[in-house]
Amino acid sequence: MSALANLQQSVQAHVMGEDEQILNQLVLPVRGTIHERLAVYSNGYDWRLIDALHQEYSLLAKLVGEEAFTELAEAFIDAYPSQFYSIARFSEPLVQFLAEQLPYSQQPHLSEVVQLIKALIISLEAADAPCLNFEALANVAEQNWPSLSFKFHPSVQYFCFNYNSYAIWQALVQEKIVPEIQRSKSHCVVWRKGLQSYAVALTDVEALVLNQLEQGFCFADVCEAVYDKGFMVEAQAASFVANLLATWLNNHLFSEVKLS
Repeated sequence: MSALANLQQSVQAHVMGEDEQILNQLVLPVRGTIHERLAVYSNGYDWRLIDALHQEYSLLAKLVGEEAFTELAEAFIDAYPSQFYSIARFSEPLVQFLAEQLPYSQQPHLSEVVQLIKALIISLEAADAPCLNFEALANVAEQNWPSLSFKFHPSVQYFCFNYNSYAIWQALVQEKIVPEIQRSKSHCVVWRKGLQSYAVALTDVEALVLNQLEQGFCFADVCEAVYDKGFMVEAQAASFVANLLATWLNNHLFSEVKLS
């Protein structure tokens, strides 16, 4: 390794981890100190990471406040120094950080809101797949409907939160007053339609249907589960599930249908 490459590596090691070996390779400046000169690079690196985090999670900054967000970002960088060449992967451990690191772990809704924000980004990056349309179902014989099972589009992600995190996220997006934080189970689904990502809240029965379908259960089994769980009488279950399937089909949540 050349002397220049060795020096560059030492500077990088200092910037990313405050390795002090570089101090022995630098000439004392006419003004100021070596530490002050190095701080130009190390502080600049941190601020670029903070800025990248802010661009991705501006809603989180809006929720906690700009100053608190900067403190959060600095703590995250210290706990999870970037190990990736791509800035896109830098924020991957943020949910885990918020769930485990004090004082953020005492505010569990923060990690849930971040999960939702990240899911919307991931949905845009999900693999392409054909979207099931009404014409495909029109060719299914009526007697085969009970045996139909559906495969969700790769962009579809389901979440069950312990707090009203979806309502908090929605208020931030719509620039409305953020509701009081409440511990209450809530469901939502995230997916991509065209080039746009979406997130929609689910009721308990809608979440049940989605989970049943995701596990591969057929139409008849899903209707039975809706009835067995006491959400509605048996005569209403089939029409409810069929209407929900039509809504999800129109929103491009499915990519395949098959006979079980």
